Order: sequence, then C-alpha cells, then structure tokens
Amino acid sequence: MRRIDTRNGRGSPRRTERRGIARAALAGSGRTRTAPGRGVPGWPVFAARVAAVLLTAVVLLLPLTRASLPATAPVATASRTPIVTATPVPTLPSDATPPPWAHHLMPPVENRIYMAWDLNPITLEKVPPGVNVLAPTWFYVEADEDGEPEVRALNELDEGRRSGWDPVQYVTTAHEGGAQVWATVVLIGNATLVTALVNSPEHVAEFIERCAGWIEQYDLDGISFDFEYMNHSDIDAYTALVGACKQAFGPDIMVSSAVNYILAGDQSNNKWQSYDPAGLAAVCDYVAVMTYSGYQAGRMTPVSGIGWLREEIEEMLLKVPSNQLLMGVPFYGALYQADVVDGDVLEVDPLWAKSDDYRLTVTAATIERALTVGEFKAGGKTYTVDYWVNRGAWEPELGVTTWSFVDTEGMMHTLWCEDENSLYQKGMLATDYHLAGVAVWRLSQGRDAMWEALARGLQAS
Repeated sequence: MRRIDTRNGRGSPRRTERRGIARAALAGSGRTRTAPGRGVPGWPVFAARVAAVLLTAVVLLLPLTRASLPATAPVATASRTPIVTATPVPTLPSDATPPPWAHHLMPPVENRIYMAWDLNPITLEKVPPGVNVLAPTWFYVEADEDGEPEVRALNELDEGRRSGWDPVQYVTTAHEGGAQVWATVVLIGNATLVTALVNSPEHVAEFIERCAGWIEQYDLDGISFDFEYMNHSDIDAYTALVGACKQAFGPDIMVSSAVNYILAGDQSNNKWQSYDPAGLAAVCDYVAVMTYSGYQAGRMTPVSGIGWLREEIEEMLLKVPSNQLLMGVPFYGALYQADVVDGDVLEVDPLWAKSDDYRLTVTAATIERALTVGEFKAGGKTYTVDYWVNRGAWEPELGVTTWSFVDTEGMMHTLWCEDENSLYQKGMLATDYHLAGVAVWRLSQGRDAMWEALARGLQAS
C-alpha cells in the first residue's frame, strides 16, 4: 500500500473524488481563502449581510430574531419537531459601519462542515442525519517508558479503550454514509508532555510519520487536533506542529485544530488559553472553537447560551476567517443543585455556588429518563424525582430549555440542556455568521431529532 510522502505531501489519487465536502467549503462559489488580517474581496456585495449580523450583535438581549418560539416549549423527545419558524432577517442602511470582525466575514458557505467528535469508538453503526465529517478520538499522545511523548493508536492503549477496535469497518461505514473521517489526535492535561513533543524536531518527525501511516492505512480524510492545557511558551511551537502536519499530508488531507473560546482579561497564566487562532488559521484548514462550558461564576447558566455564544463567535472572528471557523456545539447540558429551605421551592440554598460538586453534566438521555422513569444517574449517584417544578420551559434570552424538580431527599435540581429548539437556533447562528460549519461534542449523546434540527438550522438562509 502506497504511503503518503511526508516530504512533499503527495497522497493517493483515489482520495481526490471524496474531498468535495471540505474543498467546497473552502473554495466553493468562487470563494477564496484569505489569510487572517486581509480584507474581504467584494465587501460591498456582502454589506447587507454584514449589516444584518451587526444589528443582532448590538441588540444582545434580544433572542435570535429568526426564530419564533412559544413562552414554554414541550419537553424534547426523539420524535418532536422543533417549534421554530424562520422569519426575515432585519437589514440596516447600506452605509452602516461594519463590525470590527467584518474583514473576516467571507461569502456564505454552500456546503457547510457538519462534524461530530466521537469518543473512542471501536465501530460505527451509522452516520447521524446530516453529518458529513466524523472525528473519532483514535490517537493519543502519551508518555513512553522513558517519559518521552509517543503518539499511539487505540489498539496500543489500555484494554478498556482498544477492545474490538475496527477502524476499517468504521471508515467504510462512514464513507458509505457520505461522511469523511478526520481522526482526532488527543493530548489533554499534560503541559509537560506537550512541551517535550512540540519543541523536539525528532519527536515532531516521528509524530508526523505515524499519523501519515495511519492516514494511508485506514483511508482517513483528515486529522483533527485536540491539544488542551498547554504552556503559553509553547503556543508558537504548537502552531508550527499543526502547520508541519498540513504541509506533510498535502492539500487533499484536511487538518483542523480545536481551540478554547477566548476569555477576557489577562490569561497569561491560564494553560487552557494557550492558542494562536490566527496563526492556526494560516497553517491549517479549519479552527474548531469549543464554544461550550460557558459557565458564569455566581450564576446558573447553560453551557452554551445563545447570547454568550454569539459574543464568543464574534471574538473569534477577529482572528479567524469565517470560512475556516467551526462552531462547537454541545450535545450535553448542566444540572445545578440546591437545598430547598423549609419545603419552599422559592427559597433555596444554592449548593452549586459553593462547590463544583453540585454542578453536574447531563444529556438528553438524562432528562428523558427523569421524565419517563422518575430517576437518573449523575455524578455517580442516583436521584429520584419527588415532584416536578418545571417540566420544560423555553428561556428565550438564553436560547435553551430548562427543567427543574425536587428529589426525594429535598434537593432542588435545575437542568439546562440542548434540545431541537436550541440546536436549530445554533445552526442558524452559524449560517448568519457565514461559518464553515459546526463541530458537535459528542456523537453518542445525540438523538436523530437533535441531529436533524441542527442540520435544518445549518441549511437556513
């Protein structure tokens, strides 16, 4: 089997016909890839679209104007259709001042990337509705017996992650279902190992050689980087690693890098903020911003409220062209716990404000089980519903549905989770900002109705 030449990026010719998704998203409809910081060709042609986005950005307290929602929304189920109706986007005069990120607002993308990260999958049953890129976490950078970084495939790891791994079946099923496979390389929580990898020409060469071999062996369409928790001193070296991979793999192999959303203020000591989004956009195909876990200190908030998400996208557009930006979408939510005082649900002691132990992760399955069975597990504990305070209400300012109940031990649980309504709005947001597409975390947490709702939002115009 012919291997990819890591010196000049030449790949197997048979790959070319299956690259249409990503290549069209970068170059379709006459669109050009503009390096960060450059102006947009033909800006007047898109002035009306920019003006429309500006208005929605200024009026931050209003819900997404293109969605018409009831005050309360029914509980999400696998069969319910989103209760949303597209309405015209308001326009501003053509001479309106463009927003500061307008130079990175590229022409609308015709074929958006709909990517789903897949955590340690061993096989694939089917491609979810609408999804055209799967990013299985198959490769991990770990320390060898000498403490040096080594990238390993799933079958080289512990038994719990590798048992039954069949990448050939997975890729074949994905391709037959119309999806590309961008295998994800993971290195999270070990800044020392990142430093050892990205600053060593020898380790970088070994890393590229192994990934190139897997690309050819498993007929992969791309490589997705998920490196998190790095030293700020390694920002440039990490960017160089991603760029070296793109150069080695060639134009037909997509390379993307996940980055965390941008926090305000001095983050020089925050290892989770160690990225150069503009630099990454210049050397790889896509930058996937993980716009979730948007918790706010002292407040009960969803993991990705629509107003917060809009602000983060605009912040990222200052650095990354829209046609290279993938918006992270969570298929999970948050549960906040509080003690009910003297049986009065209007008077509670917010335990979540005192410890993160009382802010848990939930999914659509969690809520479905709570509604149908009356109990569920979260954080290693089983909770039983005593009575419901709220069986599902739409929060228009946050763009998400909330539920709340009191358990048999007198604890109040408030849940925020994505459903068809919120996902449809997020898809429309990606459309409004001309983004390259979305990246969902993660595949196993989805339901067909959720995938379909997000897909409809991505197709809205």
